[in-house]
Amino acid sequence: MAMLYAIGDSFTYGFNFKVEQERIESVWPRQLADLLSLPYKNLSVPGGSNWRMARLVATLPLTQDDIVIIALSDNQRFEFGVNLNHKPPAPKLPGDINEVDGNLVTKRFFSALSKRTVDEKAKALTDLTFGPFFNKMWFNQMHIVMCLAITHRLQTIGCKWLMFDAWTMNPRIDIPNYIFPNSTMYDNVVQREKDEMMRYWTKEEHGQIAKTIYDKLYNNQTDQYEIYSANTNLDWFY
Repeated sequence: MAMLYAIGDSFTYGFNFKVEQERIESVWPRQLADLLSLPYKNLSVPGGSNWRMARLVATLPLTQDDIVIIALSDNQRFEFGVNLNHKPPAPKLPGDINEVDGNLVTKRFFSALSKRTVDEKAKALTDLTFGPFFNKMWFNQMHIVMCLAITHRLQTIGCKWLMFDAWTMNPRIDIPNYIFPNSTMYDNVVQREKDEMMRYWTKEEHGQIAKTIYDKLYNNQTDQYEIYSANTNLDWFY
């Protein structure tokens, strides 16, 4: 049976919906699944990186009947493998949550992790990565690597798929299924004014996103949505 897969970070996860059932029913993966009359899996996590998204696309049991939607995050996030014996000291903090998939354990890293963890080892790696080791060009090039890996896998499978920048504008890469290459999904849906504070999407805005994705998949009707992005990177989002 065909399956809809949605992969992203806290925006696609619906981090702002504090009631679990409301979160599940509000986010665009659920609303898009309803439009498509398909079962779905929302594989998004708060703090998710594009590295994680590429890894999932490479390892999911996809078929040509499936639909895969990638809501890219800030390209300066990454993930790192963690030993099975490493136990997070305070797993309720966003920066201390390990993702466990069988014997594979990973930890998410992003520039604000040091403020959201009590794990001194994770804090040290974060401080090095975004301090004396930081190299923006390397992160930009890794973004290209991840996008090309996603594209190759999905084109090889032959399924329907789309990819877009969810809330932060990454370096442009010209891929046919990479929609809104000059802006973000956020700024096309919210259309905020310059210097207006960014926030998470409402249920209604998730509905607009679902409709936009549906139109692109079946009607090729997204060009009229795209506007110039007023977006700036903000590190307090997950």
